[in-house]
Amino acid sequence: MLESFKGSYGEDGTIFGLPDASVQLEIVRSTEPAVRTDRIDMLVFYLPDAAAQERLTARMAAAGVEPTSQHPYWAANGGVTYQDPDGREVVFVPWVYGRDRT
Repeated sequence: MLESFKGSYGEDGTIFGLPDASVQLEIVRSTEPAVRTDRIDMLVFYLPDAAAQERLTARMAAAGVEPTSQHPYWAANGGVTYQDPDGREVVFVPWVYGRDRT
């Protein structure tokens, strides 16, 4: 585990390195009781850079998968969100959590 947070945009989460901090996975949990229609259930992949994100989004497009609407945090911070077959959000982020993004 690299980091955890509470109360960010109304959610709690934990960030893991895969296998180290160069690629990261974030699990986000809603702080509200589970309501199926409004529940946030997402998997976040922090990638090393924009090129890695572009490669993944190109693969998704080639497979006929289009981005979906996304959480305001990801809209403001460069994430691209897709929905998996079970309705969970999968977010690809072009920066690694905790690193300077300049």
